[in-house]
Amino acid sequence: MQPFPSVLQDFVDQFKRLKNPWVQYLQQFTIAPPAFIDITVGISPFEYQSAEPGNIFISGGTVSGITLTRGTDTITVAPNTAEPRLIHVAVADIVEVTYSVLPTIKFIPSYGVDTHNR
Repeated sequence: MQPFPSVLQDFVDQFKRLKNPWVQYLQQFTIAPPAFIDITVGISPFEYQSAEPGNIFISGGTVSGITLTRGTDTITVAPNTAEPRLIHVAVADIVEVTYSVLPTIKFIPSYGVDTHNR
């Protein structure tokens, strides 16, 4: 996601045309978001750190716990679940999944450019 431009940056030039970086910032809302991204799940407990805003979808398997860490704060999203879960994540959030049977995990980008370098 493009950061919000400085409010000190002119919005238009002398010809009344929209200026950069406002063009790039606004364009990100007019393009289709990248496709869902399959996450390769490692050994339990598995951690995924988000590179961009979006959602983590966890389904299947036998999951005994899901936590979300943002900075120094950690919350338990689901202590034990057989139900699919959708977890909103911001940049640098860490989702930890503890399981005994491998679940399926997908990242669903919110908008903008795919930063996963597939």
